[in-house]
Amino acid sequence: MLSKFEKETLVIKLLTEGLTVREIAKEAHVSPETIGEIRRRTLGESALYTKKNKKLSKNAKALELFSKNKTPIDVSIELDFDPTEVEKVYLDYLRLIGLSNLVKIYQELGNHVQDLSKFYWSFREEGVDNKIITHILNIADDIPDLEHKIKHLQDERKDV
Repeated sequence: MLSKFEKETLVIKLLTEGLTVREIAKEAHVSPETIGEIRRRTLGESALYTKKNKKLSKNAKALELFSKNKTPIDVSIELDFDPTEVEKVYLDYLRLIGLSNLVKIYQELGNHVQDLSKFYWSFREEGVDNKIITHILNIADDIPDLEHKIKHLQDERKDV
């Protein structure tokens, strides 16, 4: 069992090594409040945990890079992070910034999402705006009803 002085020395050492409050609390068997008090008293830091001393996980670093408009390839290279894992973090990032519908489309289409993208951009290149795209989609929704009406009219014609 460590004395109060030994615990404080250990906490200071772990703080300077950049461990998180949770890691320090576990290793030194002290409360987060005690860690904050020691930090303020000995290192002259504010009560808030400073970012420069905070040790971010690879996922957190990846999210930070995505928020700075880095591509998944950039993140994979910069963090030496497996591309499959980067893709998972990127999908989480997209969900976090409110693009959950886009993520769902991607997950449903898989490799075919590029086909959807080509389809969309070909419409745009031809000057088709969102209003026309919406109109086309509404027509597409009506196709089953139209087919039913055609079948019904063909049946009526046979009966005549």
